[in-house]
Amino acid sequence: IRVDSILEMRVRVRNGGTRSAGPGWMVRVFLSSDPVIDSADIAIDRFPAPRELPPGEEDQYLRHKKLRATTPLGSYYIGSILDVTRVVPEIAEGNNALSNPTTIVLTSKPPPDGW
Repeated sequence: IRVDSILEMRVRVRNGGTRSAGPGWMVRVFLSSDPVIDSADIAIDRFPAPRELPPGEEDQYLRHKKLRATTPLGSYYIGSILDVTRVVPEIAEGNNALSNPTTIVLTSKPPPDGW
C-alpha cells in the first residue's frame, strides 16, 4: 500500500473470556517492525466498540484509514490491541494483543502526472 492512501482494514475481535465486555472499550491498530504488537508500535487507528460483546462472541469492524505521508516506508506487521484503556474487568490483561498479525508493505506515493 502507498503511504498517503486509504488502507481498508477488517478488524475482528473475539471475547474469549467468561464475562461480557460492555460497549465503549477501545481498539487500537498498530504497525510494528516485529510480530509482537504493543503500545510502543506506530498507532494508526483507534475506535470504541459500539456494543456489548458476550463471552465467546465475535465482532468485525470495517475501517478505512488514511496513512500519513510521514509514516516510514517498509515492511510492517499490522495488528490490534483490545481494551487499551482497561475498561473491561479481566483476570488476565496480557491476552488483548493479536498474536498472529498480518504483514503489509508501505511504499512511496506515485510521482505526479507528467513526470
